[in-house]
Amino acid sequence: KASYYLQDGTVDPEVEAMGEQPADPVVLTADEVRERTLSGLADEARRMLDDGVVAAPEDLDLAMITGAGFQFWNGGLTMLLDLSGISEKATGRRFH
Repeated sequence: KASYYLQDGTVDPEVEAMGEQPADPVVLTADEVRERTLSGLADEARRMLDDGVVAAPEDLDLAMITGAGFQFWNGGLTMLLDLSGISEKATGRRFH
């Protein structure tokens, strides 16, 4: 059985050597990864609302809570994006 990882959980060096190595890699902090990820979610949520794919932010929140295991105590995805300021930064406006 082939595996990308060694027993200690690290990536197998032979597998890693097969991948492309960027000439000028960008190293992000955990906070930067979180912000970029949430910004992408905010952008997609705004597009779905603007295109009429979903009727209201609450529909997205319910789908993320019940379908993706998102934490309900945050009020759902769009509430988290609003409270963190990411919705305005990424899309220019709040969801609620």
